[in-house]
This record gives sequence, structure tokens and C-alpha cells, in this order.
Amino acid sequence: MLRPTAANALIAVALAFAVILAANVGVTALLMAVEGIDQVTPERTVGPGLVIQGVCMLFFVSRWAQATQGGAVWNLAAGPAVRWWLVLFIVPAGLLGDYVIQELVRYFPELMAPNMDLLAGALESQRVWILIGAVGLAPFYEELLFRGLVWRGLERDLGAPAAWAGTTVLFAAFHMDPLQMAGVLFIGGWLGWIRLATGSVVPCIAAHLANNLGWALLGGVLPVSELPAWTPLATLGALAAAVALSVKPPSSTPPSGLGPPDARGP
Repeated sequence: MLRPTAANALIAVALAFAVILAANVGVTALLMAVEGIDQVTPERTVGPGLVIQGVCMLFFVSRWAQATQGGAVWNLAAGPAVRWWLVLFIVPAGLLGDYVIQELVRYFPELMAPNMDLLAGALESQRVWILIGAVGLAPFYEELLFRGLVWRGLERDLGAPAAWAGTTVLFAAFHMDPLQMAGVLFIGGWLGWIRLATGSVVPCIAAHLANNLGWALLGGVLPVSELPAWTPLATLGALAAAVALSVKPPSSTPPSGLGPPDARGP
């Protein structure tokens, strides 16, 4: 039986990277075997890769949580939540991330990695796959992993502020592409605040799903070149107001009927 510790949380993230890599390599190999090497382009693998990695990740996260002291429900923090209105503020968090991407591309155009164009191209030709993978699966496995399983381990050993900071950075790093990481950092930070302020991963999933659905329906990232210079001031002001209204987080309580796992035992 695994203990809900910071070390085991980091191991879970490392294994999650391995699962995603294996899933994408497997999808590419399968498509090459079925359609031929010459027919399979990087863009062709994006949609199926998102779906297969999503299924594999959901299985991995649920199994890891079940094998951790306290059980899956406790470790994934899948209990009732309060302050659902915080979900709405994922919009300014996302806009702030888009503005940061805009400015980075303006001053450092070399950061405009192929992955961004690859996602946009795949969204046009593989919309159903993208909707299933990025909207139907990713918000669930990413939140259950970071704001659930990893949060529990970091919070147990290092405290709630460290859990917020650690999951925010790890969540951004999980996206690997430097430009995407810069934008996702703000979204991850807000998702972490939702987790801290509500004591549950459920509204984090809702906010993440809303963000990804907006991205998919709008055809990718917003036209960031049109975001005005006052965007940071407006978005940061909105987020600061939301934080001020929910600054006293509820104590972390177990789901109904469960007591805290004896993580310090032998």
C-alpha cells in the first residue's frame, strides 16, 4: 500500500509522463501499420493520441489512487464542494494566459513552436477526436492527477500553499511545449486556487472542462493579437477580487463517511 506522500506524488507524475509517451508512440505505430508509413503525418496522430492517452491516464490515475492509503475517493478529493462561482473566473485566467503567449511571441518569435500550429491544424480536421480527448477526457485525468492525487501528497508533507505552488508548476511542465506552458501556468494557478478554496477537485474539473471546451469551440486559442494592453490589469483585477472573496479556504475534510488515512503508520 502506497503512502500519500510528496515523493510518491512526484513518482506518479513521472509515471504519467511515461504513460502518455507510451500511448502516443503506440498510436503512431498502429497508424503506420494500418495506413502505411508514408500516410501518417504528425498532425494525423494528434486526435487519436489525445483519446488513447486519455483512456490510459484515467486507468493509471484511478489505479494509483486505489493503491494509496485512504482509497481513491479520499486521495482524489472527490467530495462535495462549495464556492462553485469560482469556476467562472477560469475565463480571465485563460485570457491572461493568452495575453502572455501573445507578448512572448511578439518579443521572442522563435518560441512559436510547431506544436501550436499542429494543434490548430488538427482541430480543423479531427474535431471529434479533439473534443473527446481534450474536452471529454483531459480535464478529468489531469485534475484527478494534479489537484487530486498529487495535491494530497504535497499537502500532507508540505502544506496547502506548497501543494498549490507545486501542482501549478507540475501542471504547466506536463504540457511540455514552452509557449503552451507559459499560458497554462496561469490556468493551473487558478485551478489550484479553486482546489484550495473549495476543498474538492470536482469544481476544478468543471473549470478545466469549460476552458478546454471554449478552446475547442472557438477553433483554438483566441486571436491573441487582438487582446488589448489593459488585459492583464482587467484579468488580474478580476482574479484578485475573486481571491479576496474566498480568501479563507475551508479545512480539508474527507468525503462523507471517510476518515483521514493513517499515512504516517508503518
